[in-house]
Amino acid sequence: MLSSIVPFFLFLLALVRAVDPLVDLTYAKYQGQTLQNGVNQWLSIRFAAPPTGTLRSSAPQAPPAENSTQDATKEGALCVSANNQGGLQFNSPRQRMAEDCLFFAIYASLNATTDPKLPIMFFIQGGSFSSNSNGNFNGTGLVQASGMNMIVVRTNYQVRILGFIGGSLVDADGEGAVPNNGLNDSVYCSSTWVKQHATKFGGNPDHIVTRGDSSGGNAPDILLTANNGAGFPDLFVGAAAEIDRDGSFAKNINSTGCLNATDPIDCMRMMPIAEFQNKTAKDGWGPIIDGKILTAPYYQMIEQGKFQKIPVIYGTASNEATPDFISNQSATTDPDLEKHIRDTVGHSITPLKSKQCYSLPPTPIPKQHFLLQPHRLSSPRNSALCKGSGPQWQRDAATMTELKLTCVAAFFSDIYASGNVPANYHYRYNILDPTLADQGIFTSHTRELYAIWGPNNTDGGDPKCFKTPADSVGCKESISIVQSYWISFIRSLDPNTFRAAGAPLWEPWSIAVPKRIVFDNKDATMEVMGQGVGEVLLAGLGQRASCNGPVLPLSKAVNAGLREGQMLLPFANGTKADPTISVGVPVNGAVSSESETIKSGNWTVNNGNRNGTVTSGDGRGNSTGTAPKATFTGVAGRNGVENWGLSISVLVFAAFYFLL
Repeated sequence: MLSSIVPFFLFLLALVRAVDPLVDLTYAKYQGQTLQNGVNQWLSIRFAAPPTGTLRSSAPQAPPAENSTQDATKEGALCVSANNQGGLQFNSPRQRMAEDCLFFAIYASLNATTDPKLPIMFFIQGGSFSSNSNGNFNGTGLVQASGMNMIVVRTNYQVRILGFIGGSLVDADGEGAVPNNGLNDSVYCSSTWVKQHATKFGGNPDHIVTRGDSSGGNAPDILLTANNGAGFPDLFVGAAAEIDRDGSFAKNINSTGCLNATDPIDCMRMMPIAEFQNKTAKDGWGPIIDGKILTAPYYQMIEQGKFQKIPVIYGTASNEATPDFISNQSATTDPDLEKHIRDTVGHSITPLKSKQCYSLPPTPIPKQHFLLQPHRLSSPRNSALCKGSGPQWQRDAATMTELKLTCVAAFFSDIYASGNVPANYHYRYNILDPTLADQGIFTSHTRELYAIWGPNNTDGGDPKCFKTPADSVGCKESISIVQSYWISFIRSLDPNTFRAAGAPLWEPWSIAVPKRIVFDNKDATMEVMGQGVGEVLLAGLGQRASCNGPVLPLSKAVNAGLREGQMLLPFANGTKADPTISVGVPVNGAVSSESETIKSGNWTVNNGNRNGTVTSGDGRGNSTGTAPKATFTGVAGRNGVENWGLSISVLVFAAFYFLL
């Protein structure tokens, strides 16, 4: 009897084996490293062929076979940022850049086995589609904080013209050039690779939770609406749509000297990377409507319900736009604010709508203004340390925080709620580092990354408050609280299951009661958007009302890439009613005209018709109802989808069950 049991037991052990740091991927073997903290790491696993030479601008290809074992103990190169030839990103010796850059980093427990399989966090970094700005973030802290119960994957992707070239010549290219390769890299190729090879690292291929920050947060949103809302499977089946990227492409053919070449794309394809980067335009490139991954501005897809209904977390920081790459720190006058709004939204915006937007924040607004916490205004600050010199800087930042980020994230949460997604969570990150407060930056864009990844895991830049308890003007306690919610979501698709002891229940968002968790220096609390403790009313409106009024229609105009004289279509292009009207918080609907006025600083609507064909006022959706549908594929790479790369979900988590 015993003799028959022993072989069976050994058979089971053979099936359930520990993951070796030397992993065989069939096309190559990669030697990882076991750290003293009990984490295995592989820092440079190639998931696609080098996108160089004849493969520049082509869809990702399978990685080449390697006869020798590959060293994965050192970081692979990040993708070259806009108009850089290579070298070091941010002058960091850990952030080497090159065109050959399609690498993963993977972090897993030393004790991970092929069964049971662990959930996977799939991280897509930000950088406004112009850089891999979260290069070399270290996942060992997250693996440890999870109790060795998850795996972290970090991926690179191509940016700017190398990642998002487009135009009719690209569509017609016979040698493989395609648009949206940055999305092909990060959304399709890399995630397909994870699905295929997850078990070799102890991961569960059916439990992949993708997370992105800033423009990296676009990838989950786009993934949800791919294939006309069907989602991820078979992303690249079908013909490409006509894209209005020809103007940008023509300028680059001229600037590279390829105008008179027999094959202009091949001329650009074979150009040395240093010359190519020097001669091509830095701006004008981002995700575009290609008829495959993106079939329409994705706010339209979301409105129509064409997205996968899965657990999600959306959220923003309290003062998203204070950094100089989002706000105008030298803004001095109202015309400065109006110009920034017009430059952001495009020429479809009218002077009145621009004024309605920038008139929301009070004037003058103190340099040290903290949008939602007025008690911090009275705190003594050293004005010499203030980053911005313009007396209207904070007013500009408050406007851009809502226009580009906060209102957009709330829109997504509303639509998920209307789709009856119960696991729909929202947050406001409000942890304040005194150093940034002195600078007038406060709690800005992507600051939550430092708490989520944990101290010493983000390649420098940790907030100084991490070292000091909250009672001593620090924020040390916040790290474990924030991390626990995110780890819990990755593991169980619910931020509450494994949350830190004593942390409050994170309640889901609904349209009627838009609850969000607020992370402060010492603890976390729940609030209703627009009814936060001490919230400052802007032009008499809480944040919820200002988003639902003048702000979000402009955000949608950005995503649609509207041009002068063009208007937004009705909610969901007229295919369904606005789900928020019934509870008195309309996402769309109230008619606007140039006769609207601002009285006593409040948003006043002269025409209250909610027929869903035209908008503004207390609505979120549409400007007037005569927009020709064909125009929506306009300039998405310049004023459209690319700009929502910053606007959408500063951090978004979504749980995807890839069905490939």
